[in-house]
Amino acid sequence: MSSQIEICNLALSSVRAKSINSITEASVEAQQCKLHYDIARQFVLRDTPWQFAKVVTALELLTTEPLHWVYAYAYPNDCLAFRSVTGDYAFKQQTDTDDVSRWRFVEEQYEPELSVPFEIQHSSGNRIIATDETEAYGIYTKDIIDESMFDPQMVMALGYYLGSLIAIPLTGADIGRAMRKEALQLYSSTINVAIANELNESRPPKRREPALVRVRR
Repeated sequence: MSSQIEICNLALSSVRAKSINSITEASVEAQQCKLHYDIARQFVLRDTPWQFAKVVTALELLTTEPLHWVYAYAYPNDCLAFRSVTGDYAFKQQTDTDDVSRWRFVEEQYEPELSVPFEIQHSSGNRIIATDETEAYGIYTKDIIDESMFDPQMVMALGYYLGSLIAIPLTGADIGRAMRKEALQLYSSTINVAIANELNESRPPKRREPALVRVRR
């Protein structure tokens, strides 16, 4: 379980700066961490679809008529990065989970595509999700503020990325550029490992063949 201070001190350590005891203390290190922390947190959350921040929820249908699409749905208030639209959760909820043979039939014959086409549009100053999917579900990354929910790789990635933002202000242009480059390289490698690990912890769904393909057989 990590805290904001621990992440800030990880960032400060990555650029060889002094650690802090509070983000509100009267030090240049604390001031730089406070200035850049939320921007860095949101950037890292958006940069990859972290499993701990993943939300799957039924979208709220709107009366708005979207351009070039059939349905308009409300953009979730806590969404930081919208990833995809799907309809298969609604379908699975209608099945009898106690009927194993029925589930096999679902998996082998009628497993829908996980993601369907969609577009983020703006209507009356608000973002909407436009799609042709009825009873759509959204998959997105939630804007998580509570650091205790971060997994260890998120903590490391955020520490390195925050370090890249504060490197030059704390160490000067010459040394800071080198430290920023090093911190970004560490960030990139951490993100790549995180992506690989999250892929290993998931099982892709079976894809349903398009109807035209099945008919031609």
